Amino acid sequence: MACDWDRELFNDFDDVDACLVIKDVEHFAYRIENAASTQLPGWFFHHNPVEYFDPYEMGLDKHIDAGMYKDFRFAYQREYRFIWAPPDGVVPDGFKFLELGCLRNCVEVHHNA
Repeated sequence: MACDWDRELFNDFDDVDACLVIKDVEHFAYRIENAASTQLPGWFFHHNPVEYFDPYEMGLDKHIDAGMYKDFRFAYQREYRFIWAPPDGVVPDGFKFLELGCLRNCVEVHHNA
């Protein structure tokens, strides 16, 4: 997801002709967290904008969390991520599909015209 509406982002993804604009991020995040809670009990849920870094200017002591950091060459994407971290000893086992119900109160569909 991106933090800002930018029609140019359609060019970065093949075969994409529409996107959701999330009008209420906190409500949307609540819906996602709630829907995932039964499938991922005990997992840590987090959402935040991605932080971008210059790989040539990093110190050796800099910790990079692969879930929330990305090379600065992608900074124009202004990405936002929803992530889940498993409890100790739990191994992820594939994709999860979430039923969020009607999202009309917190998203809008925009088509690439």
